Amino acid sequence: MLERFFDESAGMQLVIHAPFGSRINRAFGLALRKRFCRGFGFELQAAANEEAIVLSLGAQHSFPLEDVFDYLHPNVARDLLVQALLAAPDVRRTLALEPHAALLLARTQGGGKRVPTPLLRMRAEDQLAMAFPQVLACGETLPPGDLPVPWEHPIVRQTIEDCLTEAMDIDGLLDVLRGLPRRSHPARSRSTRPRRPRSRAAS
Repeated sequence: MLERFFDESAGMQLVIHAPFGSRINRAFGLALRKRFCRGFGFELQAAANEEAIVLSLGAQHSFPLEDVFDYLHPNVARDLLVQALLAAPDVRRTLALEPHAALLLARTQGGGKRVPTPLLRMRAEDQLAMAFPQVLACGETLPPGDLPVPWEHPIVRQTIEDCLTEAMDIDGLLDVLRGLPRRSHPARSRSTRPRRPRSRAAS
């Protein structure tokens, strides 16, 4: 079920009641957030838990509520989610640390002395910059459109696959999307009018 309502500050919230678990809902929320960004040209805030996905909308997000079920198609959801992942800060950190996890970086040096973690991170980012420079580049310097992912590089491929299948559940998300009703069979939706902020009595 979809629900659109206005909070006490007149901000508009979209709630997707989705009892699919946090891994599927996180993937669902990230992909849907990316879809909204591309469709409306504005970033928005999204959050997910075990039972629901919440998107904070603005006045520019005007659409029939039932159309949300057509925003993500299972044929393109995986590619869209990958692009959403590349922009997520936690995924960039994971990418930067993956060479360390894969033992591609020496963790000790001269006489067996352990390499400090900040130095390891710097060296890992250097490795990532060589393998996938676009993911660490300033967004203003990148061309429009999708980032080309170097799938042939084992670090990049393994890290993205881990994010899709361990931190999230891409196969579960695709199953959910295949079962979603489309315009011919709309799901239940509800919009609630704005509520005025409560005034507090002066003390």
